[in-house]
Amino acid sequence: MAVRQQAATHVGSTMKAEHNLLRLGEKRTVSICSLSWIDKWVVGLLLDDGSGPPDYVGRESIMARDGSTPFRFANILEATIEFDTTNPSRTVKPSFTAQSGGYGNLSYGDIPSKQFQTIQERPVISEDTVLFTQTVGFRTESPEKKVQGTLFNWTGDPVGIAAGYKIGHQLFGLPPIWTTLALTIYFDGHSEGEMLAYSVFPSVTFYTQQPHYWKTHQYKKTGTVYDACGYVGTSLDWEDDGRGGAGYPEVSGKWGRDYYDRWNEKGWGDIANTNPLGPTDGNPWGVRKNPPEGSW
Repeated sequence: MAVRQQAATHVGSTMKAEHNLLRLGEKRTVSICSLSWIDKWVVGLLLDDGSGPPDYVGRESIMARDGSTPFRFANILEATIEFDTTNPSRTVKPSFTAQSGGYGNLSYGDIPSKQFQTIQERPVISEDTVLFTQTVGFRTESPEKKVQGTLFNWTGDPVGIAAGYKIGHQLFGLPPIWTTLALTIYFDGHSEGEMLAYSVFPSVTFYTQQPHYWKTHQYKKTGTVYDACGYVGTSLDWEDDGRGGAGYPEVSGKWGRDYYDRWNEKGWGDIANTNPLGPTDGNPWGVRKNPPEGSW
């Protein structure tokens, strides 16, 4: 089955090209995000997010992590470039903002998930751009902690805590869910965002900021880049020049859990491809199903 493996978008091109940041010494902050969610048609799971998140999402609703927005995990990449106009060489100063990172809703049983260390690559500065790359990942621990609690309540022994977690993991443990985003900010003020790679499960929707983002902190859906329930769309070419206007693909699909089964089997261990694109087996942290003894 063909699946789109990469999507790109121009976001918030609100400055004219002749307004060169290098000349003006201006500051530019841009944000993109992805929301990973479980499609209701993936049968047999105890938790889902219905038909997925809406077309417009506020940053505050993502950061609240209160379930008001239907998603499992979010990757918010937010970055700033600024030129030091007092320096003779007019050095560019790129940085990730404090809000850039991962955010997760509670998992099954209102249990928090394990968040892995966010991977923020060193910004790459070229002649007229700065490239930011960020990877965020989580792993639900609901199976482990449910078994853990059951054994502890049954035995009344603290030893049951460690044993329960290990047994729950061996029987029902699930791999990490993750996404890698890339953001390019040009010195003329416009920017491009991409979702480069992501775990085979669950579904992922990509968002870019509205032109008036800094007033509303609102993201706009760029399209369902990947639906792990089997939906396949036409190629997506979306552009926002600050005046609105967007193109969305028509989608059609099938019910099933093929991607879930593949992810559950192959989502463990290192990523084989050093430059992955699209749905990818393994995970960036090399987390294995059977970790070494003593690392539980």
